[in-house]
Amino acid sequence: MKINIMLKNKKIFRILITSILYFISISANASIVTTIKPLGFIASAIADKITSVEVIIPNSYIMNNYSLRPLDILKIKQADFIVLTDNKVESSFLKKIIHKFKKKILY
Repeated sequence: MKINIMLKNKKIFRILITSILYFISISANASIVTTIKPLGFIASAIADKITSVEVIIPNSYIMNNYSLRPLDILKIKQADFIVLTDNKVESSFLKKIIHKFKKKILY
């Protein structure tokens, strides 16, 4: 049952990202920020040179031990969309600022 829910969520996620990136293509200065590299790869593949995608957490860091740097906060503020894996996963390091950007966040 969990697999069916996960597959359904992946389909919804892909449809949502694809439609958002389609609308972003109309705007030349749109940008996307993701928390982890795999989400960055997915967003980049969908955007396909239409818009920029930046990953906040470097490969060498573990998400549970990561704390935002001032540059990361600036990237989040300037981004048009923030792609996160889940509200609970990123809440450890984003909990202080996540409420300010709810309109930009995609789960």
